[in-house]
Amino acid sequence: LGIGLGVPGIVDAQRGIVEAPILGWRHVALGPTLREQLGLPVLIDNDVNTLAVAERLYGRGREAEHFLTVTIGRGVGLGIVVGGDLYRGARGGAGEFGHVTVAEDGPLCECGKRGCLEALVADPALVQLAVEDGLVEPSSSIADGIERLRRLADGGHPTACRIYAQAGAILGRAVAGLINVLSPQLILVSGEGVRAWQHLVESFERELRDDTFPPLRGIPIEVDPWDDAKWARGAAALVLRATFSAPLYERQIEDSVRARLPAASASSGARRAALGDAAAANT
Repeated sequence: LGIGLGVPGIVDAQRGIVEAPILGWRHVALGPTLREQLGLPVLIDNDVNTLAVAERLYGRGREAEHFLTVTIGRGVGLGIVVGGDLYRGARGGAGEFGHVTVAEDGPLCECGKRGCLEALVADPALVQLAVEDGLVEPSSSIADGIERLRRLADGGHPTACRIYAQAGAILGRAVAGLINVLSPQLILVSGEGVRAWQHLVESFERELRDDTFPPLRGIPIEVDPWDDAKWARGAAALVLRATFSAPLYERQIEDSVRARLPAASASSGARRAALGDAAAANT
């Protein structure tokens, strides 16, 4: 029926234009290029939005009309589901949670601002702190550095544990702000960063409780075990969802997916018939 693609950045989903500072992309016409090369409808969205769509269709979001998907790891992301549908904002930029300023004159972020949440709690920020404390070699990659930091914390290294506890507290205060503004039924936490959740959770829960408006306390926070394939399933869900798109998510590009349904159904029927004939012949 089509191709679904999730990318880390702001996506003009109708035109297929991507702005992704984390990838060094500025105004990349990804959608038109892929549609021309593949000859198929191509639906593109922010990768955390795709996770939220997958949760709404097939996961724990099926029972929640209002929920948030927060991701931590290489970056910090947010997918917002309101009234059972994804909220993308006026220009596709809703959910840039990682670029909320949480520390005045804080570290420089990849987006060019200082003090972003992502610049304080994402994996590159934690690795930089570990380098400054002598726990990780300066030449280490982000992947290798965060793996070493996590192993040290697993072994009870006090400095490694402190780095994670500090990040958990900052994240907890930021998520409390989301609860105060959006009042969701449920918050799902995902991403590769959850592999170190045991080192984040105590300070996260403390700051979350202290900074949440008292009448809104008690929102369930569920942590999703890390599964890299879920991102791909989320991207595929964009195409599957286009076959029964709801008003908030209606887009012209999705019409091209729905237009392929009769042909795809006929092709599938022909394959089933062929398989049936083959089975009969074998019998």
